[in-house]
Amino acid sequence: MSAMREKLLDLCKESFESIYDRTAIEYYWIENEVMSKSISYRKLKEYVDSVTGILLEKVVVSQAIAIHLEPSIELIISILSILTANCSFAPLEASPNPSNLHKMITDVGISYIITAKKTCFRIIDYLQRMSCIIKSKMEMKCGLEHDGMILIEVISEKYESNVNTKDIAYITCTSGTTGTPKMIAVPNSCIVPNVLHLSETFKIRPSSVVALMSPPTFDPSIVEIFMALSNSATLIIPSTQLKLHPASLGYVLMHKAKVTVLQATPSIIRRFSLEYLRTSVFCDKSSLKVMAFGGEPCPSYKSINSFVNLDNVKRRTLPNLFFNLYGISEVSSWATCYMLQPDKIFDLCDLSVPIGSPLLKTKLQIRDRTSNEVLFHIDETEQFSDVNIKKEENFVEKCTNLFPGYSDIVGKLYIGGTERCCQIFGELHIKYHDSGDIVRMSFIDNIPTISFIGRADSTVKRNGKKLNLYLMSNAALDIDDVKSSHAIAHLSQQGYLEIVLFVVRKDNQFTTLNDIEIISTLESKKWTYKVFTMLLICFQRSQMPDCIFEVPYFPVTTHGKVDHDKLEYLISKRTIPESTHIDSAHLEEIMRLILLSLLETDSNINPNYSKSQTSLDFNRTLVDLGGDSFVAVALMNWLEVFFGKKISSNFPDVLDTILNRPLNEIIEKWSGCSQNTTNSESQKLFRKRKLNVANYAAVNGPKVYISRGMKVYSEKVQPLLPVTDSDSKAIYGISQLWKYNTGKCIDASPLILLLKDTEGFCYIGSHSYLFSCVTIQGELVWSVMLGDRIESSACFCEAEGKELVAVGCYDHNLYILDARNGKMYWTHETGGEVKSSPCWSEQTKLLYVGSHDGYLYALDIKRKTVNWRTHCYGGAIYSSPAILAVGSDNCLTFCATLQGRLICYDGNTGQEIWNYVVGKPIFSSLCVDEFAVYLGCVDMNIYSFNLDGDVVWRYHTEGPIFSSPALSCDGDAIIIGCHDGYLYKICKQKGSLLWRRLMSSDKSTVFATSFCYKGIILSATTKGAIYVLNENQGDLLIHLDLPGEIFSSPVVAQKHLRTSGGSEFTVIIGCRDDNLYALNVEASM
Repeated sequence: MSAMREKLLDLCKESFESIYDRTAIEYYWIENEVMSKSISYRKLKEYVDSVTGILLEKVVVSQAIAIHLEPSIELIISILSILTANCSFAPLEASPNPSNLHKMITDVGISYIITAKKTCFRIIDYLQRMSCIIKSKMEMKCGLEHDGMILIEVISEKYESNVNTKDIAYITCTSGTTGTPKMIAVPNSCIVPNVLHLSETFKIRPSSVVALMSPPTFDPSIVEIFMALSNSATLIIPSTQLKLHPASLGYVLMHKAKVTVLQATPSIIRRFSLEYLRTSVFCDKSSLKVMAFGGEPCPSYKSINSFVNLDNVKRRTLPNLFFNLYGISEVSSWATCYMLQPDKIFDLCDLSVPIGSPLLKTKLQIRDRTSNEVLFHIDETEQFSDVNIKKEENFVEKCTNLFPGYSDIVGKLYIGGTERCCQIFGELHIKYHDSGDIVRMSFIDNIPTISFIGRADSTVKRNGKKLNLYLMSNAALDIDDVKSSHAIAHLSQQGYLEIVLFVVRKDNQFTTLNDIEIISTLESKKWTYKVFTMLLICFQRSQMPDCIFEVPYFPVTTHGKVDHDKLEYLISKRTIPESTHIDSAHLEEIMRLILLSLLETDSNINPNYSKSQTSLDFNRTLVDLGGDSFVAVALMNWLEVFFGKKISSNFPDVLDTILNRPLNEIIEKWSGCSQNTTNSESQKLFRKRKLNVANYAAVNGPKVYISRGMKVYSEKVQPLLPVTDSDSKAIYGISQLWKYNTGKCIDASPLILLLKDTEGFCYIGSHSYLFSCVTIQGELVWSVMLGDRIESSACFCEAEGKELVAVGCYDHNLYILDARNGKMYWTHETGGEVKSSPCWSEQTKLLYVGSHDGYLYALDIKRKTVNWRTHCYGGAIYSSPAILAVGSDNCLTFCATLQGRLICYDGNTGQEIWNYVVGKPIFSSLCVDEFAVYLGCVDMNIYSFNLDGDVVWRYHTEGPIFSSPALSCDGDAIIIGCHDGYLYKICKQKGSLLWRRLMSSDKSTVFATSFCYKGIILSATTKGAIYVLNENQGDLLIHLDLPGEIFSSPVVAQKHLRTSGGSEFTVIIGCRDDNLYALNVEASM
């Protein structure tokens, strides 16, 4: 191995001095087609020298400089320039975690951030939320085409640190795989040995082509970058967007760039189809010389066998192709390396792939999980020292219980070495770090071998029995049709631990990574049940998963690892409606399929079962047929999966019924079951009064304005609610009256303004930057171009006798315009995007609006000044504020933040009265009446708070809530939609469910705020359907499909009485097909 060089930058010295015209970097991105650009080592050095000169005028030696850039040529220039300036670099996530960013700024003492010009507003937004002061911004021109780098100088509070920043190469934050995320300072002495050792192992040469597959926040990216640049090789950088298109990414890597060295997580590789892997990646014609798996457990020999085209790959072409890398960020980045044996790939070896030998300067220890005493020690020379081979009886017994079938020593792996341990902010320096992984140490042909068994936290206890999620996932991979699998432990809504196995089928084909959904076709359900029965052969019943779901691919984090949070979300948003009607013949067919496999698998352990019973006499009980409680639970779970209906809730004694009643009787009972209806009499017990006010369309006041959520106001009465005189016998129809094209999609909701001397106006903004006023008949009155796209819904307000409308914009401004002619009255700039919709108080004459800068503003429109503003504890405000009148000249003002905080202020002074931390982001706008504040949250709860800030009740749904609550027509309940696809009606006083209704069979999410009118509810799903429901029982009356997604909310514009006794009214709503629609809803008797 070459002589040790001290710093990362030293590794590149030879490349910059002698290899001038060789291509250093190729960058690929995708527009309508794949695009690329490249620079040579000569140009790279020129750019680095230019940026370094700028930095040296600003920074001091050993200072840490943050980088907020996507993988790009600019990223490499920034890294090299910072190192040349004798500073350390600190990569930031594209969307930084606020807590991690705060630690980076305060603990590390970041004063400068390099970011992209076109996206600098994002990081500035994050910094302003943290109360950082932006001291200066300057462009960094280095001669690169389309210069787009900005240097931001910030001022913030810095804490005392235990880390010596001298000789630090870079600072990163762990992903949290081994526990709570940590801020880690990586010395040159730690990372340089990694680059040198792997460069030699992978035989990196000037002719090598190395792919950069990791984001800059994932420390393997540093190895990839400097393996290439230190050896005068070419670095290939695919853009983040390109990585979302597996087919295009494969084309770039294998055909355009002809990559020779590829380092990636198994999850990334499994996104390519098996056909593509066999014909273009792992075949004789491929350019690939090194495939290094890392970041996740290495695929088994058997799995890798399925990747390789065995028809045209010879054994001699594989010896140096596949490698397994293992490591943790605390010893950045890789600790061990193992070259896979080709014979075992060809021979379908069932052994797991070892993690390999320690890399340069690295040491390993295997410790007892209980006592923490060292059992074995190994360093880079592969010489084991027998520190303590004492096999304590209870330890061996424990290992055997945890990992059945393993007789070798099992313990927790610790990684370290005098020069390999990084410095961790807030922790004392230690020589060895806990990897959090359980490994097995054994000798194979007298060669010490360490194999990964699973995460220490992947062993869970369910019903008193321990099971290992990693072993379950591995067992599923041995099933021929399974391409990849992943098991997780999910805490169900009912509070019990549920083991869920996700699987991807080998023949699954996809070209783009769209929003992932569980595949729920009948064919998929039969296939996942086949996987279940195959696992029954391998596992004891106590070790089986509760559910198995097929997905098209696995979602991954920015580091390329399986994203557990997204899998949890898939489970949480999956709902099973209450059972309605199941065809008895179909039920018997599916029950027979399930029971035959369950009872056949049990035949070896249950003496009551005989194979002559495979005909399944449905006149007998499950117990008579040899079944037990496990078979009963499995039968119930899989029937619910197959039919998509919840059976268990209809029968309190469901398990006893399954076990002890004849199967025919169960079929008869279940096929006839129906959903329980809500007792309408019990609903009346909680009704405080019947509101009896005139319908708003009949108001004779000079002006009436109506916005989303049935917020109806007039000069005479406020608020003004419609009466509830709907007739359940009415027959409804819905049709389009007109549409108005705004130029781009509409996410905002319309505002209706009815003036005494006009027919009425509708105000709407869109992504086209246009804010428009049209008549109720759809004719354009005026349109104004604002500074950016508009998602805020407009609000009516007044000043100096003028009727005005206010609307927020992405360009950070709140615009106030004359309602009649569109002339600009006043513009107020905030520090962030204004997505929140403003709210006007007749009492204080102030306009309240929230901004993504984290402030709530109270604006005096008449004086065109800020009456007060307040910082809402660092959380951006998406939710629209709400007010409640207090006397004739004041109000309570409520707002909610994406930090998960609800705050109540004095409307006149801005003085905080109380606040409550929900803990999860609140996107839902607030609904307020004289008793409480209502909101939905992404934690899947609907909340009611009294006016003193106490939680009155919370109702748990089965999905995150982005919709906003609306009061029912009688004021006794709230109506709110959910991402689980349901619309909920909740008793306002008790928080009990009155009804919930699945809006569409495909479980389209409900983002819109409902509008309640004359005993009916108008709502919409994101898939583009608008629905009319009966408010009393939630019955779907009629719906209309629009040709685009709907994130806007419906608003009733006007009503007409018909001579026949029926009625009709107009509904206006925006759509993402760029159009504002007016719909006629007609009820005939």
